[in-house]
Amino acid sequence: VDSSGSAVYSALSHRQWRMAEFLQSRGGIVTADIAGLYRLTDVARDLAAKDASELLQFGACGGATDIVQMALEHIDWPAGDARWFRSLTEPLSFWHHIPWLYAGNKDFDREGYLQCFRMILDRSGPNPIGGFHRCPLHEVAAMGDWITDREATAFANALLQGGAKLDVRDELLESTTLGWACRWGREGVVKALLDHGANPVEPDAKPWATPLAWAEVRGHTAIAQLLRTR
Repeated sequence: VDSSGSAVYSALSHRQWRMAEFLQSRGGIVTADIAGLYRLTDVARDLAAKDASELLQFGACGGATDIVQMALEHIDWPAGDARWFRSLTEPLSFWHHIPWLYAGNKDFDREGYLQCFRMILDRSGPNPIGGFHRCPLHEVAAMGDWITDREATAFANALLQGGAKLDVRDELLESTTLGWACRWGREGVVKALLDHGANPVEPDAKPWATPLAWAEVRGHTAIAQLLRTR
């Protein structure tokens, strides 16, 4: 069904786990997006070669480590290729744990997202560029508030240790990744960026787009004080 997917997806999205299993046992259709999101590893094996890129994207979104690994075996994109951006940033949503998302399975572990991220990062490199000249570090800085500061910082450190650039400025807020982290109040990410050499002043930035300007206008006083002491 165009607006709601297959019957199996409808069952899964309404948290009817037993119904989903029953439908699968009767030949219910499971596509790569369903297999990836809901960690249906056995089904994904039959889809990996044909639908590798879609399986990678949705497996990453669902924190499905085994599925991401099998999808990567069929992907040959070079490091830095723009096609990596979406899959690399999919785990950042912690999809199953979005508070208002009823379709997610809250019983799934949270550790799978970072594991998927690291596996893709090993292949993609830390600097693929997405729309509006956003880099993965921009997206980490803007992770949702249902993701802890410790979790967000772990993603940032993975990128920084992999050689992520610190001077990328997006075309939306005209800000660096440090600016984004200051805007969204990600103190742990701010500290990680500063520890890796990010410039807290950014004299070349527009006055309203400096890290300190973002911290002050958004009321993040602890971050503002941190910037002033660096």
